[in-house]
Amino acid sequence: MFGKVGESPLFHSYLSELKLRRGAEGEGNAQMKDVLHYKDFIGSVHFSAEDECFFGRIVGIDDLVTFEGRNVGDLKKAFREAVEDYMSLCRSAGKPLHKS
Repeated sequence: MFGKVGESPLFHSYLSELKLRRGAEGEGNAQMKDVLHYKDFIGSVHFSAEDECFFGRIVGIDDLVTFEGRNVGDLKKAFREAVEDYMSLCRSAGKPLHKS
């Protein structure tokens, strides 16, 4: 249904939310840097000071797929594993694979 990055309504919603948040912080012209990319999927990146970990979710898909890590390297690895798991699950369930 959505073949290219940026065609998903959920992705557009995420971008709008990010632009509003950045605009409120006075960074309206900032490049979007708090995302990860892997195999045409996009993952959000957040940090929890309380839990002392990074976390995120795959954006632009209909399912909720999350990942986390104690440091940036762990977060990137967890994101790649989450994408691979999601792709595998879609294939085994016969579900169309929608990329971010």
